[in-house]
Amino acid sequence: MDDYVETGGLFWGSASWRFANLTSPFAQIRVSAERVLLTVKPFPFSKVIIDLPKSHIEAIRPKRLTFNRGLQLEHRSDECPPFILFLTFTPEKLIDELRRDVGR
Repeated sequence: MDDYVETGGLFWGSASWRFANLTSPFAQIRVSAERVLLTVKPFPFSKVIIDLPKSHIEAIRPKRLTFNRGLQLEHRSDECPPFILFLTFTPEKLIDELRRDVGR
């Protein structure tokens, strides 16, 4: 199966009130059978990569912001920022892709 890839925005950090963010089109989410890879390119020669195993995702919470919609990924990975919110134009499609292959 091919990975699902989408461009959007990303909020990430230690808490919902303490975070970094970049709007679309500077973030990308890649969903595979086993992983969620979030990539942010704030500058041409720098990159932030968040590699989250799907098995560590505990909840996917839709969020509505003033001008955007997003999905908050609640997880139990010590290797990733505690707060991850991906901004998307197609939250329903992204939820389906995030839930695909879970438990296989």
